[in-house]
Amino acid sequence: MYGTTPTNTQIAELLKQGLLKIDPFEPENLKLAHYRLRPFQLWRPGPQLKDGGHRRSFVHDFEEGPYQFEPNEYLIVTLLEHVTISGHLVGSVLPASTLVEQCFSLTAGKLDPGYGAIGGKKQDFIMGIKNMLDEPNWFHPERGVANISFVDFRGTRYDEPKWTPAERDDFRDRELKARSGAVGGTP
Repeated sequence: MYGTTPTNTQIAELLKQGLLKIDPFEPENLKLAHYRLRPFQLWRPGPQLKDGGHRRSFVHDFEEGPYQFEPNEYLIVTLLEHVTISGHLVGSVLPASTLVEQCFSLTAGKLDPGYGAIGGKKQDFIMGIKNMLDEPNWFHPERGVANISFVDFRGTRYDEPKWTPAERDDFRDRELKARSGAVGGTP
């Protein structure tokens, strides 16, 4: 086999060895083969920048409780956890099944090897969340937003990933936002 999905005990070993970091880590969020991610803040996308990204403005902190989305509203969600992945892991994000019951959809991606500390700098992992109803809808953060599982490529052959200039620009943008709460660059 060329890549395996670590189980909860293997994920715990990866954490103990420092090959994977989840901060803050809550043991009860570690499931059979994934970790339940928790929402932290909501941000509204604003004017589009030349690079295709968008400025962001702060909307809500989930420490204040649930948030009522407007009909069909789309917001960017940051996570409570900061995830850092070593050079032999890939993280895949799946929407929490509770989003179906709450009538929300999630736009998410993957975390490439090294993500979370590329160039020795912190990158936020962001996702998009949308109210799929044509009416106001409350999002309850305690019901979860996403799960992350991992593929472990130790012991296999692979080339170290190379970051394109566009990817590095995107990482720098996320570094600035992670560090300062900034809401975008120059359009």
